[in-house]
Amino acid sequence: MGSDNKLSLADNSISRPENSDEQEALDQIRSLIKKLDGLECPTEDVYLLRFLRYRKNDIARTVESIASWWKNRHRFDFMHTDMHPSHYVQTYGFNFATVLAHRDALGRQVVLVKLENWDPAKMSLLEASKADFCSMDTVTSRQLTQLHGVVFVLDLAGLALSHVQSCTPFNLKTVINLSDGYPMKIKGIHFVNHPYIFNTVHSVAKMFMKKKMKKRIQLHGYDYTSLHKFVDPAILPKTYGGLLDDVDAEEKDFKGTLLDKDQYYRDLFDVKKYGYQTKKN
Repeated sequence: MGSDNKLSLADNSISRPENSDEQEALDQIRSLIKKLDGLECPTEDVYLLRFLRYRKNDIARTVESIASWWKNRHRFDFMHTDMHPSHYVQTYGFNFATVLAHRDALGRQVVLVKLENWDPAKMSLLEASKADFCSMDTVTSRQLTQLHGVVFVLDLAGLALSHVQSCTPFNLKTVINLSDGYPMKIKGIHFVNHPYIFNTVHSVAKMFMKKKMKKRIQLHGYDYTSLHKFVDPAILPKTYGGLLDDVDAEEKDFKGTLLDKDQYYRDLFDVKKYGYQTKKN
């Protein structure tokens, strides 16, 4: 990464068609969605583009992914309620994932998730995953993120038995299944500050992961120099051996960005508006 790129803030422009081919593909996708029996879902460019790019502009696979995602959402009842950022702030005082202010040298968005933000006594793993979904959905609405993907840094400092007990096989399988179906190009998952007890959770979680995802996981323990082989310290906060103060390393007011989209998420997860609709006799 060149020094100029290190000092420039990430381009977080909302996605848009790059050319006439993409626009034509979107029009075809909209037509095909209308033919999906019982499905009502958003059809704006910004929503559909994430699926199209995730499937490398393959129209048929894009429509399959859209259908699959909404079928998953329909299957899991817990995804039907309270899926909006203000609920998590007001009810749990939840702090969402931290998006770094700078992208890496490959244009990928870097997202920091801190375990300390999750209190399993207040909210289950599934509830926490719903809150983080809002964060990830907002990130994947961005042009460069759709094109280049996301790198996660998961800080497990403070991992306790209460966290492990919430990570039941059912809960882990549910979260992983939902993640598999969502159109986010995950380019790397880096765990740091993980105690020995994490090995149990990791072993169970791997049983439900696809081979491709397993290869993207790196365990760094407490060795930040190991993390730096994958994430440039020039864009990391000093807490992780980086060169930036926390306030400079983090995207400004990401929580505010989410709260501004509160109505969008209320609509997106309103079962009366979107999803597979039950036919009336």
